[in-house]
Parts: sequence; C-alpha cells; structure tokens
Amino acid sequence: MSRKNDYELASTKDNDVIESVPWYRGNLPWFKTIIGTFHQFVFIGFLYNFGLFFDELQHEFQSSVALTGWIGSISYCSFMFGTLASTWVLRHLSFRKFGIIGAVIGSASLVATSFSPTLIYVILFYGVFYGLSANISMILTNEVVILLFHDKRRASAMTLVALGATFGNFAMSNLIEFSLEHIGWRWTFRISAAVIFIFGMFCCIFFTKPTNVDVCKIGAMETKRTSQSASRPSLLCFPEVWLFSLATFTCYLALVFQYVYMATFLESIGLSNQKSATGITVLAIGDAFSKVVIILVAPRIPFPLIYCLPVSLLVLMIVSVGLTLTTNTILILCITFCYGLPRGVYNGLQLPTGLEIFGARRSKTSANIVLVWSGVGNLIGPFIQGSLYDSTGSYNPALYLCTGLYLVSSVTLLLAPLYQKYFAPDRYMVDYKHNKDTSECKNNHLIGNTYVEEKVTVV
Repeated sequence: MSRKNDYELASTKDNDVIESVPWYRGNLPWFKTIIGTFHQFVFIGFLYNFGLFFDELQHEFQSSVALTGWIGSISYCSFMFGTLASTWVLRHLSFRKFGIIGAVIGSASLVATSFSPTLIYVILFYGVFYGLSANISMILTNEVVILLFHDKRRASAMTLVALGATFGNFAMSNLIEFSLEHIGWRWTFRISAAVIFIFGMFCCIFFTKPTNVDVCKIGAMETKRTSQSASRPSLLCFPEVWLFSLATFTCYLALVFQYVYMATFLESIGLSNQKSATGITVLAIGDAFSKVVIILVAPRIPFPLIYCLPVSLLVLMIVSVGLTLTTNTILILCITFCYGLPRGVYNGLQLPTGLEIFGARRSKTSANIVLVWSGVGNLIGPFIQGSLYDSTGSYNPALYLCTGLYLVSSVTLLLAPLYQKYFAPDRYMVDYKHNKDTSECKNNHLIGNTYVEEKVTVV
C-alpha cells in the first residue's frame, strides 16, 4: 500500500481492501447534504424570522425596545454559545440521537413559549432553549458534511446546507406575517412547534455517521499527534486565532442588527408590516443568491476562500450607510437585496474558512472559536443597538455603528491569514495544497466517493 505512513484504511473486518461497494454510495454525500438543507430550513429559518415577532411581543408585554431585543439577543447567543455543549454531546451520541434531542428541545421550547405569562419566560424558553435547538441543527448538519467531503467541495456542501436556513428565512417570512395577523403569535408558535417536530424526526432517519466502507482516513499520524500533544502550545497562544476571533466578534456585533431590528427599522421609515416582511424576504433572496453562486464556483476559486470575506464586509459597510440615506420603498428593497448578497458570502464561507485557518481535523475547535465569538457579538449587539434607538428615537446611529464595526472586522480578518503567511508560515493553512495527497488516498483506497480528509498541522 503506497504511502502507508500517511494514510490507512479505516478498520474493516479483515483489514483488507474492500472488494465491492454498492453503486449508490457515491450519491449518498449529496443526498445527506440535501437532507441537512431541509433541516436548517425549518430550525434555523424560523430563528432568523424573530424580527417579525418583535412588535407583537413588545406590544403584549409593554416592554422597551432594548428589553424586547434581549429575546433575539439571547436566542442568537444560545445559537452560537450552544456549540460548547453540543460538540461535547455529539462526541458521545450518534448523529440520529443528537438530532432527535434537537427536535424535542425545539418543539417543546416553542410550545412552552406560547404559554408564557411574562417576558422573562419568553427569554428563557425561546431565547435559551430554541436557540440551543437551532445550534444542534447547525452543528449536526455541518459535522455530517465535514465527514463526507474534502477540499473546496466541502465549502460548496457546507454552503448548500446553510442555504436551507436562508430559504427558510424568506420562505417563512410572509407566511409568518399572515399567521400573526390572523391567529396571533402564540398559535403561530404552537403550529411551528408541530412542524419542527415532524420535520426534525423525519430528517433524523438519514443522519448516520459514515460506515467503514464510506471512510478513507488519514490515520497514521494520530498516534504521533497524541504523543506530541503535551509539547504543543495551546491554540490560544497564536495571534492569528485572536485576530480571527476579533473579526468574528465585531462582525456579529453588527450583523445581528438585521436579524433583530431590520423588520422594525423598515417599519420605522414608513413601510407597512407586509412590506417590511417583503423586505426581509428580499434580503434573504440576496443571501440565497450569493450562496448558490458559492456552491457553483467555490471549488474553482484559485485562491484561498478566506480572502472573499473582507471584501464582503466592506460591501456590508457601504450598504449599511445606504439604508440611512433614503425612505423610498423601491430603493430600500433594492438596498436590502444588496445587503443580503455580502451577508450570504460571509455566512456561507465562515465555517469553511475556519477550516482553512485551523485545519480540517480541528473542525470542532474551529466551530467553537467561530461560534462562541459570534455568540458574544449576538449577546451584546442588540442591547447596544436597542439602547441607541431608545435614546435617539432612530435606528440610524445603530447603522453608523455597524458601518464602523464592519470596517474593523474586515481589516482584522485579512490580517489573520497574512500573519500566518509572513510570520508563521508553518501554520499557514489557507494555501495548503493537499489535492495531490487526497487524490493518492482516493486512488489507493477509493470507496465510493466518500472519505474523510484530515490536515496534519503543527497547531
């Protein structure tokens, strides 16, 4: 077996090359990816439409903008911070059991929220527990994809999964607005709980870890990595980790505005409730368009994907200023579409570029870094932006703040890979060319089209 020191087959009953593989296995990766897309469509798509409930909740509980904003803040924070718990749980449970837990938590939290007598219960049940169920959806579906794809095909597959949340965002917005007008927010939550439970359970049927016949594993270095783990410095000792973290934090400190306050902002400048929901739909369409483009072109992009993110943040900075300059309905809808384009690029490539920086074998560590700092931004952002509105009566100061934050995030995000390239080239993973190695692994141990690739890094 060639390059035995670098690659080995996943263990089989006789430790020999597998003789035959069913014809359909090569299609399973994309099939499971599509199932993951539907899963995020329901779970995360509903979370992204929280802004449509904002006015209803504020009116019923007679709360301030800043206090009501804590519901969205806590939910997005739990959506991100939940990674710390969910990645640990996933190490001890199968994908299917993990998904069932997410479906039960999500549906039960919405039912409990619908009976909440005070705002604090909404913050607890929806903010904490539904946010956690959305996190389970994200971690589960992305972990499945990471195990099934390699190199830049992985970025396309992960973006396809994230596209489900975007489709859920704009597909549900007008439906939720219609439901709010006719049956109120409480019954909307109860009906959504039933849909989430049914879809969640259905998708879990297909969430299984790759079997031995599905996996070509780079495993010979595992013992070496384990024996050297005590001598390796902590990941937190590397400056690029903190640059990447700062970029993520500042971006989400600004990006959370369009999840929590965009709908109320559109209403504050004169759009009706229905047109406000249309604005959210148009924004999501722009997001979806970007992700479709990423799915098609990511494997063909000749440079590291991480360099796409600073450009998308600069565009977000320009569009944020544009929202403050007009109240014309047509122009606002055009601007919201343009707002969705760079948002789609950032959301679609955020986790794949984390793998470029930290290595594919550190997928859970990468997810923790990205999502924890995203959670911190989501926790603080709505309170700051809501307080600015309460003190000024306008969302424009919050948008100006977002503009500055996008600029800071763009600069620090660009510095992270540049620091690796010029000051720590042994850790520079974004230019790491492993196509030849994975091709050799594929040629020697090909089993269908599915295998696991793990980058060997010094981190």
